[in-house]
Amino acid sequence: MLDAKVSGYVRTVRFVDFQQVRAGQLLVELDDREARASVARAEAALAKAEAALANLPNEIAAQRAMTAQAQANAASTASKLQLAMADDRRFAAFTESGAVTGQEADSARANVEMVRATQAGNVAAVSLQNRQ
Repeated sequence: MLDAKVSGYVRTVRFVDFQQVRAGQLLVELDDREARASVARAEAALAKAEAALANLPNEIAAQRAMTAQAQANAASTASKLQLAMADDRRFAAFTESGAVTGQEADSARANVEMVRATQAGNVAAVSLQNRQ
């Protein structure tokens, strides 16, 4: 009885019809190119996974740095917002006394809104970085 443990194409037959054979005797050789290719693909996938695993500390460090940068941007913009709001209050007071024009006061108000929008974006960036 002939029992195959793997499937494949026969490369060499090592017996002839009606020849007496012994148990364990090699009867056929299979073409192993497909099996070798499968092994090579598996080894390549393993190497890729190992490289990704080895790179995880670098990715974590980069993510922490990006989070710190986002937090620094938010803190910086918070300071700019305080300054813009103080300028707006000053310009509003000076407008009433005629020391500055309405256009300058409007510009100060617009600056507050611009910095508020930037601050909202920076806070959203911090939130996004913290979720990653």
